[in-house]
Amino acid sequence: MDIQFDTKKLAKTFADAKTIKRTYGARAGSIMQRFAEFDAAVSLENMRTIPAANCHELTGGNKRGYFAVDISRNYRLIFRPTQQPPPVIDNGSINWSEVRSITIIQIEDYH
Repeated sequence: MDIQFDTKKLAKTFADAKTIKRTYGARAGSIMQRFAEFDAAVSLENMRTIPAANCHELTGGNKRGYFAVDISRNYRLIFRPTQQPPPVIDNGSINWSEVRSITIIQIEDYH
C-alpha cells in the first residue's frame, strides 16, 4: 500500500526508526509494526484481517471519513484514503479492497 503523510513534519518523524523512537517513546514499537503492516498490505482490506490493528472507520464529528488502527490501549494512528472521494460500493460505504493509498494524519489519544 502507498503511504503518504499529511504534513512534512510527520513525514520526517516517520523517516527512520530513531526519530520514531525519540518522538513516541514506548509506543514506537507498535507504531513501526503498524507502519510495516500498511507497507505489506495490498489494500485497506488486508488491514481488517489483523486483529491487533483493529482497523476501523471513524464516524463521529470531524473524524468522519477517517480511519484508525490501534497503537496502544488509548492511542490510535489516524489516516484517510488518499483518493478523495474514496472508492465506494453500491450502498455508499467505503470499498476497502480498492483503497490502495493512505495519508497518515496523526497519532492521538482520542479517548
